[in-house]
Amino acid sequence: VAQMQLKLGFLAYEDGRIPRAESFLVPLTKNTKKEIATRAQDLHLDILNLKKDYVTLQSAAADYAQQESDPARTKHLRKIEPESNMTRISLLVETGLKVQAAEEYLKFATTTDDTELASKAMTNSISLFYKNGRAFDAADLSVRFVAKYPQTEGREGIFETAAKTYADLGFFVPAAKTLETL
Repeated sequence: VAQMQLKLGFLAYEDGRIPRAESFLVPLTKNTKKEIATRAQDLHLDILNLKKDYVTLQSAAADYAQQESDPARTKHLRKIEPESNMTRISLLVETGLKVQAAEEYLKFATTTDDTELASKAMTNSISLFYKNGRAFDAADLSVRFVAKYPQTEGREGIFETAAKTYADLGFFVPAAKTLETL
């Protein structure tokens, strides 16, 4: 029966009948047969991605990772969570909530273990702060960014921009410290 439900869910998924596909696939994600549960989970995660429901995608991937015994699949499922969070935050930018997105990028950068995504999130946050009139926050975050990622290309330029921003805003002590560090 589970094999037939999986096939029906897959056919509905291929036809674009997403609610119908979910009605078959979601119950199968906890199936006792590993291959059926894995296939249903993968299709369900793909459906959530297509629907751009990144919050549910994050929680579903975390739930599926807890059920998993294969370390490679667990690693793959754990990688979905931060990636979907980054995508969710980028949608905030598209909807015009740029300052909120900058703050969420910063929060993400400080809480994730993925160094590459954390670096990208912090860079996005700096850029959004500069573009939205929060120059002091951007300069401050720039200095923290280079301290956290000292191997960053163009770090001298980042320091110079931060020092100039501090000076332009009248914060001469932070500007001097930044130039000293440079």
